[in-house]
Amino acid sequence: MDSTLGAVYFEKVHNHNTKTIKYQIWDTAGQEKYKSIARIYYKDSKVAIVVYDITRMESFEAMKVWVEELKTNCPKNLSTYRVKIVLAIVGNKIDLSDEEQVPYQMALEYANSIGAIFKLTSAKDNKGIDELFNSISQKIEQN
Repeated sequence: MDSTLGAVYFEKVHNHNTKTIKYQIWDTAGQEKYKSIARIYYKDSKVAIVVYDITRMESFEAMKVWVEELKTNCPKNLSTYRVKIVLAIVGNKIDLSDEEQVPYQMALEYANSIGAIFKLTSAKDNKGIDELFNSISQKIEQN
């Protein structure tokens, strides 16, 4: 799969229980050069999905920087000072698990420490995507 250049928009319709949810997704790429325009896309978001590549530890570390960016710039719940959006941490490229550099347990513990959903996916093989959106939809329902 090619890397995202700039920002790419697409929609996903997801059926959860008896509801149909239409997600409007902006893939803003994780590259530092897009950081200044990324705020435009997530300022009114209800969900943030922050993805790292399980085969690259530097991708995991860069993902943490984006989480801090979200925590700094997204609306907060005034009683807890936590980000009000639903946050999901996603380890992508499980089709390359034999090249894994980011241990599952490390990523899970990080996601738990920030109150985020944690899922593993393969965009290439379309694995874990429905499970991810099921978890997000469930969390939205709870909120």
